Amino acid sequence: QTYLLIYRIPYSELGAWQRSNALRPMSALLIALFVLSIMSMLLTLSITRPLNRLRHAVHDLAHTSYHQEQLSQLAQRRDEFGVLASDFNTMGQRLQGLISNQRQLLRDVSHELRSPLARLQIALALAERGTEEQRRKLWPRLQRECERLDALIDEILTLARLDQVQTKQQSFAITPLLTKLIDDAALLQPNQIIAITGIKNLTYQGWPELLQRAIDNLLRNALRFNPAGLPIEVHITRQDNQL
Repeated sequence: QTYLLIYRIPYSELGAWQRSNALRPMSALLIALFVLSIMSMLLTLSITRPLNRLRHAVHDLAHTSYHQEQLSQLAQRRDEFGVLASDFNTMGQRLQGLISNQRQLLRDVSHELRSPLARLQIALALAERGTEEQRRKLWPRLQRECERLDALIDEILTLARLDQVQTKQQSFAITPLLTKLIDDAALLQPNQIIAITGIKNLTYQGWPELLQRAIDNLLRNALRFNPAGLPIEVHITRQDNQL
């Protein structure tokens, strides 16, 4: 047997039911859009904030005021931004070191060039006022000072090309080196007495040009600030393997 069951719904109730069911997909769509917007905003902030930090770090590095602590927190991240921040810190530290070395090199160059230039000026002034015999005695000194200037400029150009120039150490006598420096100082201050005291006839393993330049700076400062009438003493002592 076949039965046909018919349930009649009034049009008002049917319309209300259709309207209520039609709002459900729209509500779900709006909720999905809201959630996606929040997630997109969070994802955007997670990308733009590290990029802004990197941009500020680049700006500071361009103005030579970069500090490694600016990206220390970002460098601790485990993602690609952390690796990038760590590499950027290494690069910034390297660049700051190069800038500092360049400034220090310029200061050292200006300081080192003063001594041979001053001796050249004094020797030239003496040669202009001296006799022919005195001029012949001054020519070797002038030539030696010019050779020192040429060697110093060559070393400066080498240091400008390389970060560090390593040369082999050599053994040399201390007393002849000091005697040579005292003779050069006598040209600047003929009336100043400079004496070598302590152990003599010693040899040293190192770089004679660098040691000569360091002691020459000390002697030049001593000649400038030493009271008149008092001698300058260069005292040599041995302490273990050092002088």
